Amino acid sequence: FRGEQGEIEIRYAWERTGLQLVINGEPLANVRVAPGDCSGERVRLEVDGVARWYEIHRVCDTVYVDSPLGASELRELSRFPSPDEETQAGSLVAPLPGVVDDVRVAVGDRVAVGDVLLVIESMKMLYPVTAPVAGRVSELRVEKKGHVEARAVLAVIDEAAE
Repeated sequence: FRGEQGEIEIRYAWERTGLQLVINGEPLANVRVAPGDCSGERVRLEVDGVARWYEIHRVCDTVYVDSPLGASELRELSRFPSPDEETQAGSLVAPLPGVVDDVRVAVGDRVAVGDVLLVIESMKMLYPVTAPVAGRVSELRVEKKGHVEARAVLAVIDEAAE
């Protein structure tokens, strides 16, 4: 999410011991949501023995949260955002986060439209990354078994070299 103070990463999981909540990498201890204390518009959250009600209202990708602590407006950030427009021409970007399973080209190689340049493994699935244009590989920014984030530039194809 993006709020007034910048980006906020919220992760949660329901486990046998109850709700596990992590905010910006910091786990919250002793978090509890009692059965019946949670709906789509309202939740009673207890943290370290202090219980508060939170009113939640969602409009498109914006979530409004009201509580005794005040009001917050949070904009949900896309998990797999589109590549930024300022990316260098000819750049191939990672469509999702994962691990590079195979690299099939090297800098200087000529490629044709549709050639598989590399393969990303994500969630036990293989995703081929293909050349959208013909040209010569001018940059290769990944290596086999390397981790990549969504939107990271993987390689650059120089169309003029063709």
